[in-house]
Amino acid sequence: MSSVIFQARILACFTKMASVRTQEGIDLYGNKYLAKELSEGYVDWLKACTIASVDDGWNPDKITRALFSYTGVGAGTGPDLSSNIDLIKQDFEVLFENMNLSDSQIADGIANIIHSYTNGSAIETSSTGMIKLSIGTPPPPPVPWGPLEKQEGELTIPESSKLALSSLLKSTFLAMKTMVTGGDKKFATDLSTGLLTYLNTGIVNIDLFSTEPPPATPTTPLRGEGIGNLTAI
Repeated sequence: MSSVIFQARILACFTKMASVRTQEGIDLYGNKYLAKELSEGYVDWLKACTIASVDDGWNPDKITRALFSYTGVGAGTGPDLSSNIDLIKQDFEVLFENMNLSDSQIADGIANIIHSYTNGSAIETSSTGMIKLSIGTPPPPPVPWGPLEKQEGELTIPESSKLALSSLLKSTFLAMKTMVTGGDKKFATDLSTGLLTYLNTGIVNIDLFSTEPPPATPTTPLRGEGIGNLTAI
């Protein structure tokens, strides 16, 4: 999934909405249909994003590293919001069906819904790295360890990124007012471009933990942290 595929999905949605004129068609391909395609397309795209982190671990504590230290890299995919898909659709349906909202309020609404489900969402990574023992004279050379599966963390998107997305959509709606043709394509293009920029500002924080002792170490758990980025294409 990519911004190009998401853009094509939204544009195809508008094409279908415009091609069906019967009352039945309006029910099938109206605002609820747009809410469905936008929600499902975004959830699929977010899940297809990649995560990369730099991981740092220790025992018994970060300062002394009295027994061992761990350095590694984490890899994973974007948050899976599938369990929230019905709620996301419902939020977009309410937004799109409110005829009393201005274009500016709709732009804010789209950005707010996206941000409310994306910011703070849960992620998982797999970490692979090296264990360096601090015991022994001299200490033995580092040894590989991993992968450490299901390292849990959280995705953070800056508030400024949400505001930038909203600002872009407000400019889009303003430009569409003077367009005779091509408005649907502009919205689909700008929305996908804005979301691409939004997602690529994502920061991930990982809580490293393993109850399994690292190789050649005392029977002690690993604690640590990882920090990295979300990448969308």
